[in-house]
Amino acid sequence: NPNFWREFYDHVQTQVKRISGMLGDLSSADAEPDEFGDEVRLDSLVNDILEGSKTDLEQKNLTVENRIPDSLPLLRVNKPKFERLFQLFIQDEIVSLSDGKTVTLAAEQETADGSDWIKVTITDDSSGLPEEELRQIFDPFVVRSGDPKEFGINLMTCYFIVYHHGGKVDVDAGGAGGVEFTLRFPVNPQPVPEIREDEEFVSKVLANEALWDRLLAGY
Repeated sequence: NPNFWREFYDHVQTQVKRISGMLGDLSSADAEPDEFGDEVRLDSLVNDILEGSKTDLEQKNLTVENRIPDSLPLLRVNKPKFERLFQLFIQDEIVSLSDGKTVTLAAEQETADGSDWIKVTITDDSSGLPEEELRQIFDPFVVRSGDPKEFGINLMTCYFIVYHHGGKVDVDAGGAGGVEFTLRFPVNPQPVPEIREDEEFVSKVLANEALWDRLLAGY
């Protein structure tokens, strides 16, 4: 059916452009030498993000508990990108959770491989996701909400920003059956290899069999 494939192609191209736009300027060849020149207190930054999201959270009667202690060491980051990271995580929770749910943010310092890290957990009390969907949650075509227009582009962007800061991100079932994200950031990050966020790169990211199989199955 030529019409199906034409619409299918247009849909994929639209998603590629959306992802490219959201990734923005994650990196560039002429980046400043001191890429991580901002020092932030994680608890204060999260409080500011929550204040900016207050209206949307209240509309869905969502509660966000910020349990991040103020005793953590300052993090050296690219502040605009780091703020965007937490904005996107909160936005994903707002879109995905049903009314009246709770999101909890916590953090602690840990040492691994001779370096200091900050581990952040973002946990919700949703009904959770099947294991297969958890493994695919950073796939830009996977949705947590019931709205097929809300693809997982936000979380894919979060993945890139965490990587850009030399960090790691994992997702698992929360202790109460919800979803738990674990983010680890080095206290003193080192520059990472350039991330290509142009459309050619994103097209290659999307051009894998798993994504195409799910699209053909009706995503």
